[in-house]
Amino acid sequence: KGELYYSEIDHLMDNYSLRTLSPMAMKMKAPSSSDTGGGRLSGDIQTASGMVWTVGADYQKNNREADRFAGDTLSMLQSILWPDVDLEQTGLFAEFSKPLTDRDNLKAGLRYDYVDTSAGRADEDLDIAAMRRPDALYEDYYGTMDTDQTENNIGGFATLEHALDPESAVYATLSRTVRTADATERFLASDSGKAGMRWVGNPDLDPEKHHQLELGYTRDAGAWDTTASVYYNDVSDYILRDRARGQDGIQESDNATIYRNVDAELYGFELGGGIRWGNYWSSRATLAYVHARNSDDSRDIAQTPPLGGTVSLDYTRGDWNVGGLVRAEARQDRVDTDSGEDVGETPGWGALDLYGRYEGAEHFSVTAGVNNVFDRNYAYHVNRANLDPFNTEAIRVNEPGREYWLRLSAAF
Repeated sequence: KGELYYSEIDHLMDNYSLRTLSPMAMKMKAPSSSDTGGGRLSGDIQTASGMVWTVGADYQKNNREADRFAGDTLSMLQSILWPDVDLEQTGLFAEFSKPLTDRDNLKAGLRYDYVDTSAGRADEDLDIAAMRRPDALYEDYYGTMDTDQTENNIGGFATLEHALDPESAVYATLSRTVRTADATERFLASDSGKAGMRWVGNPDLDPEKHHQLELGYTRDAGAWDTTASVYYNDVSDYILRDRARGQDGIQESDNATIYRNVDAELYGFELGGGIRWGNYWSSRATLAYVHARNSDDSRDIAQTPPLGGTVSLDYTRGDWNVGGLVRAEARQDRVDTDSGEDVGETPGWGALDLYGRYEGAEHFSVTAGVNNVFDRNYAYHVNRANLDPFNTEAIRVNEPGREYWLRLSAAF
C-alpha cells in the first residue's frame, strides 16, 4: 500500500481587524504558512508459522514561516516567529502478530525515526533595532545559536492478549513512544520589550520518551459490552511550556514563555460500556481520569483534564431515534498557574444534550437537537491553547450556551 500527500496552509492574524485598538497600541499582523508533504509505503507478509508481519517506511517534511510586522504601514519586520523552519522525519517500522496458544496472542513492533530540523532565517536581521533576531533570542535564553539538530529515535511495543472466554479478554502492553519537538516548541521567536510578552522556542530540546505499561479488559456479550484500562507512563524529557524564572541563569524578573525538558509521570484509567435495554432502548457510558506530575519540580502539569465522563440513553424504533447525552467533568484543582497555561482551578460542571433522527424518507435523513439544554455556563479545563503571537496569557473560553441545530443529509 502506498500513499502520497501534500498540503499548503496560509493564515493571517492581526490585532486590529476584529477589535478597536487603543490610541497607544501599535498595529501588528502576522502572516504565516505551513506546507507539508510526505508519503508512506507498507506491506503485509504472512509466514507459514502463522505470523503476520507489517513492514514499511514513511516520510514527512513540514516547512513553517511566520513574520510579525508592526507600524502604521505594517511594513516593519518586528519578529520572525517561525524562521523558515524545516522539520523532516524519515521512519522505518515493522510489527507482527503471532498466536501463541488457542487463547494467547502476541503483538509487537519496532520503529526508528531519523529527524532533521533547521531554521533557515534564524540569523536574519529585523527592521526594529530593539528587537532581537531568532538566534539571538535562542542564545539569550538557552545559550545556543545552533538551529541544525538531528535525532535518532527508537520506539516499540509488545502486547500480550489472553482470551478468558469467547466473549472477554485481558491484555498487557509495554511500550516506548518518542515525540520530537514541534516547530513552535523548538524555534518560535517572538520578541517584545516586555519580558512577559516574549515567547521563545528551545532549539536544544530533547525528544519526549514515554515508557508506558497498560493493563486492560474487554468484553462483548452482544447485549452489553465493556472496556477498561489502567496505565502508568514514565516520561523522560517531557517538553514543558513554562515561564522563565531564573532557570538556566535567566534573571528572576524575566518571565518569558519558554520550553524545557523535565521528567514526568502520568497515570490514569479509562472505562467504557454499553447495554441494550430490551428491543428499543440502549445506553452507553464513559469515564476517564489522568494524573500528570512534573517530577523534577514537584509541580502538577498544566492543562491536564480532570475526572470526566458521559452517559447516554437512546430509543430507536424503525426509522426513528431519539436520545439524550449527559457530559460532565469534576472540579480540577491540580493546576500550574506558574507556567502561564492554566488560568486557575476550573469548577465542575454537567450539561445535557438532546437529539433525534429520522431516516424514513428515500435518500434523505434529518437530525436535530439541542445542546446544553439548561443553558449552563461552563468551560472545559483543557481549553484552547493560546497561540496568539500578540498575547501569551492563558485564556479560559466558555462553551456555547443553549444551542439548537438541524442537519439534513442526502445520499444517492
